[in-house]
Amino acid sequence: MLLAILAAAGIHLVTPVTPVTPVTPVTPVTPVGPVTPVGPVAAADSLDAIKHVDYLLSQYYPGPSAGGALFRFPRRPVYGGAFGSHCDGDMGDVCFADDPDAGACPDFVQCHHSPKHMIEVMVRAAKAYPASGYLAGQTVYVLTKQDRLPEAMKVADSCAAAGWWCDALRGYVLHAEGKDTEADAVFRAALRAAPDSVACTWPDATWLLGSWRQRGSELSTVAAHDSAADWSCAKRTAVSDTIWWLADPLYSVPGNDRWVEHLARYMETRFYDEIRRTHPGSLGPEKAQEHLWASRIRRGALDSYDLGERYTWTSRAAAHYHFVPDVAVDDLAHPVWRLEAHLDDEGYTPSYEPVLPVPHQTARFRIADTLRVAAATRVEGTRLSGALDAAASFVLSGGPNRAPVLLSADAHQPTVRFLGSAPARRYVASLEVVTSKGVGWDRHTLTPLPADGPAVSDLLLYAASGAQEPSTLEAAARVMRGSTTVKQGGEVGVYWETYGLPPGATLTFHLSVERRGGGLVDRLSRLLPGGHQEGPGRIVWTEPATGETHSSAVALDLRELDGGDYTLVLRVGWAGQELLERRRDITVE
Repeated sequence: MLLAILAAAGIHLVTPVTPVTPVTPVTPVTPVGPVTPVGPVAAADSLDAIKHVDYLLSQYYPGPSAGGALFRFPRRPVYGGAFGSHCDGDMGDVCFADDPDAGACPDFVQCHHSPKHMIEVMVRAAKAYPASGYLAGQTVYVLTKQDRLPEAMKVADSCAAAGWWCDALRGYVLHAEGKDTEADAVFRAALRAAPDSVACTWPDATWLLGSWRQRGSELSTVAAHDSAADWSCAKRTAVSDTIWWLADPLYSVPGNDRWVEHLARYMETRFYDEIRRTHPGSLGPEKAQEHLWASRIRRGALDSYDLGERYTWTSRAAAHYHFVPDVAVDDLAHPVWRLEAHLDDEGYTPSYEPVLPVPHQTARFRIADTLRVAAATRVEGTRLSGALDAAASFVLSGGPNRAPVLLSADAHQPTVRFLGSAPARRYVASLEVVTSKGVGWDRHTLTPLPADGPAVSDLLLYAASGAQEPSTLEAAARVMRGSTTVKQGGEVGVYWETYGLPPGATLTFHLSVERRGGGLVDRLSRLLPGGHQEGPGRIVWTEPATGETHSSAVALDLRELDGGDYTLVLRVGWAGQELLERRRDITVE
C-alpha cells in the first residue's frame, strides 16, 4: 500500500529563476562583494534594494577566511560595540558561529557584545523597501535569531513582496514562536501558491535519509538525495509526502512539526547562503557548499561547540531525536524507527521533549474482514508518572492522505489500555502519551491478519489473577499487561483466538518457552483450577472448537525461569490442518 503512494508522473522539476545580478550600484556607498541573492526575491525587488541589502550583509556579517569559511567573528569591530577576547552567553553576549547562530560561547571564542545597531539598521531598511523580499527575509531572520519575535512578525506582516513568500516568512516566525500547528497551515498555503521550483524542492525529504558523515576532512554528499537527482517533480513530491507522513512525531496532534522544522531550516539555510554570497571568498568549492547545506538541513543551525573533534561547531541541541525512520529511498514500505539521533543521522528536538520510549504491547485480532487491535502501555514507574495533564492515544494511520483511526484512553491509570477496530489494511501504529513532563512514544508498522481462512491471532499477555481466565477479547483487553516484561517468580496469562475452524474440530495446542539464545526452558507449568500441567519447556493439550472462531486463555507459572529474554511459541492444529504458529518475545526480570 505504501509503495502505491510513490507512483511518479512525468513532470520534471522546474529550474529556479535567478534574479539578474545588478551591475551598477544605486546607493552612494559601493557594497563589498555584490551578490545575486539565492533566496526568493520578488520581481518588485529593485536594484537599489538588492544593492542596499548586499551592503548591509557584507558590513554586519563575518568575512571570508583564508581557508574559505566564514570567520566566527568579524575581522573588525562594526557599529554598536567592540569585540572582546572572551564573552559570556549568560550575560547576553552573542556568540556567532558561522552566521548569527546565537548561543553560549566557550571562553576562548570571541564574540560581538551587542547586535543592537545591526537590527536597528535592518528594520529601518525593511520599512524603506517593503516590496523587497530579499530584505524582508534577512530582517526577519536576524530578528528571529535574536528572539525578537513580535518585531519579526511585524516585518513579515508588512512584507509587500510576492504573497507566497510573505506567508512563508509568517510561517517561519510562527514556528519560532512555538506555534507549529499554525505554522503548518501557513506554510502549506504558501507552498500551494509558490512556483514549482519552490513547491518541489523546499519539502524535499530525500536530504534526510540514511547515515551521512557531516563532519570530517572528506566532504561527501547525501547518497539518497544524489540518487533522486533526476526525479520528476511529481515523484519527488510523492516520496517526500510519504517520508513526512512516516516522520510526523505526533499523529494525535494536528499538523506535522517535523515538516515545519524542515521548512524553517530550509529558509534559514537560504538566508545563510545569501549572507555568505556577499563574501564570495567564503563559499569555497561547490562540494563544500552542498556539504554545509546538507548538514544544516539534516540537523539544524549550529548551536553546540564540540571540543571532541578539532573544535567543531555542530548541532547537538537541535537534533536529539531521529523521527525520520531508517528506510531506503527506493523502498519506503519497511520503515524502522529509533528515537536516538546520532551525529550522522538527521535529527530534531521538539519543544515537548523529552520523548521517551515506553514499555508497551500490541496484539492483532480479526472479526470477518475487520482488523481488531489491542494495545497497552505502562506509564507508572517511568519519567511520566504523576503527570496530571496526560493524554494517551493509539493511532492507526494508513497513509499521508488517509484519515487515521484514533483510540484514546485514560492516561492516569497505572496501565493504559486500548481496544479498537479498523479496516483490514496495513498501518503505521503510533503510541503517544503526551504530558507536561514529556511524551511517551512508540511507532511500528502493523499488518492485518489474513482476511479469511485458518489463522491464529497474536498472543496477548494479561495479568493472571488466579480467577477464571478471560473468555473474550474484551475481557482479556481489560487486564492486558502494559509491557512484555514479567517479574521473576510471577505468573502471566496468555490469550489468543483461532480462526477459520471447521464444525466439530478438535484443536491441539503446543505452548513452549524458548530461550532467546536457543533451546527450551527446563520446565513450563500451566496453571489449572485444582492442579497443574507441566512439561519440559512445553505443554500440550486439546480443546473442542466452540465455533468458527475459538478463544483460548492459559495462565503460566514462570517461577522456574531465571531472569533473561525468552520467546513464547504457540502452535495450533486440527485434523487436516498444518500447524499455525505465533510467537511473543518476553523478558523476565
